[in-house]
Amino acid sequence: MYQIREVERITGLTRRQIDYLDRSSLVEATYHSSGGKKQARFWSFVDLVALRTVRKLREENVSLQKIRKVHVYVKRTWPDLGNHLAQLTFYVLGSGQEVLVLGPDDQFPVSALRAQGQQVLVLPGVDVIQEVKEAIRQLADDPLSPEEARESSQAWQDYIEGKDPGETLAEVRAELLGDLKEKRRA
Repeated sequence: MYQIREVERITGLTRRQIDYLDRSSLVEATYHSSGGKKQARFWSFVDLVALRTVRKLREENVSLQKIRKVHVYVKRTWPDLGNHLAQLTFYVLGSGQEVLVLGPDDQFPVSALRAQGQQVLVLPGVDVIQEVKEAIRQLADDPLSPEEARESSQAWQDYIEGKDPGETLAEVRAELLGDLKEKRRA
């Protein structure tokens, strides 16, 4: 699980953008604490992939309104995916005017669009996963700031005192098995 400072560095989004995406329920933090005046939020690896995907689509001039429509479509079409956008491939056409989404086993004749002179950005979720993993590796090499160390210490103390139950063993196992399945596919 990752805190806001780490999420900013891994996804390349600002705190304000992340807050907006969380509040608007487009990409919510997996865990919200209920203690104190400041609510702690934590994002999972899957959340990071979703946030990074939103950032990449925005970089291609896809509006948040269009991203929201795509997100609703994805949830309705592939309800078993949850927020795991890495199993999808996004095609951005015409400088962000149109977004096509293909599911895990779908194929699309992109060469036909390119032959017509259409500019096409292909954004496979697997590539976004690799970017997030690399950003996490880089993050692990950086030392904690004094404030980050205090927050980490407080989170650990909350866990010890039972204020934060943490992730269950089943959740950790599912996440690890999901990563292993991805590695086998690659």
